[in-house]
Amino acid sequence: MGRIENFLENYEKKNSIKCHRLNLKYYFNFIGVEPDEYFNDNRDYNQNFIDYAQSIKHLAPYTRSSRLSTVKLFFDENDVTLTTKTLKKTTSKIRNRVQTIDNIPKPEEFKQILNHGAAKDRALFLFAATSGCRINEILSLELADIPSLNKYENRQEIEFPIKIYIRAEIAKNDAPRVAFISKECWEALLEWMKERDAYLDAAVRRTNKRYKKDPNDNRLFPFCYTTAFEGWHRLLRKAGYHEKDRTTGRVRMHIHVLRAYFKNRLITANVQERLIEKLMGHIGYVGGAYDKFSIQELAEAYKRGEKELLVFESQPDLSGVHEELSGLRDENKEMSKEMELMKQKIHLLEMQVEQEKIKKELRTR
Repeated sequence: MGRIENFLENYEKKNSIKCHRLNLKYYFNFIGVEPDEYFNDNRDYNQNFIDYAQSIKHLAPYTRSSRLSTVKLFFDENDVTLTTKTLKKTTSKIRNRVQTIDNIPKPEEFKQILNHGAAKDRALFLFAATSGCRINEILSLELADIPSLNKYENRQEIEFPIKIYIRAEIAKNDAPRVAFISKECWEALLEWMKERDAYLDAAVRRTNKRYKKDPNDNRLFPFCYTTAFEGWHRLLRKAGYHEKDRTTGRVRMHIHVLRAYFKNRLITANVQERLIEKLMGHIGYVGGAYDKFSIQELAEAYKRGEKELLVFESQPDLSGVHEELSGLRDENKEMSKEMELMKQKIHLLEMQVEQEKIKKELRTR
């Protein structure tokens, strides 16, 4: 077993392994040496690290930090310790600030984007936008993680909102949780399920000896992140929203803004931010206090915000109704004031009558 494989044995999550493997590939392609031969000769590892850090300075801060961190961990695994001076020189200027100005789609823009997609696209991207889940979490979901699918097949009553179980092993923070999807997304999901098996069969037939597709893949969406990523960009191009940031060259309406879309829509619906953060799987929000919410409380919060997550179903224009209600409230306030004044006048008259009676009684004595 090679050095890289030995190093990767320290990690369990597929995404972590994939990320570290790719980061090391970039490093050794730059150095021009095979990983298993790298530590056999006397090399200036500190200078190699500095040169590599200089070569990737154009990348986004988070990407640079990730790549350099992997290389450092790989060095540590192979008993190579970088000097404090090297680490300070290569990491002191890295700040993990967001450099791309994201463009979060409006509901009507999101609708235009999805109109260019097939059943697979609509189901996946509606899932991301109405659940708040990370794309990698969604792509790791198995059919059993959505009990309503089994109930639907057995013609049992479906309870809304649809519950999604995010297992610990697929959650980014290793914390299992419950998420939800909208009725609109559920309908899109059922359409995708009609095509899923045929899609998987075709994918298996397209594979070769180098990469063998599992015909028994039990994931809800049996394809990789690259397929989802390319699918989203294809829809953006067709809808005319494939705008790139001038500084980073990154598409501004990238696939990960769908989580921000989810959060913004629920905020618009006046759902408490603590509940939203819980639904999205954020850990440590307000000292972790929001973790005390029950599944029922989360479901009720989701129901309150679900109308704002609608994309294809038209939301009723209630502006006129709101104005009429506002006018009625004002009239009610005025009437209440008038009634209060009338009560006061009646009370004064009653007091005057009572006083007259007392005076009359005193005169007759």
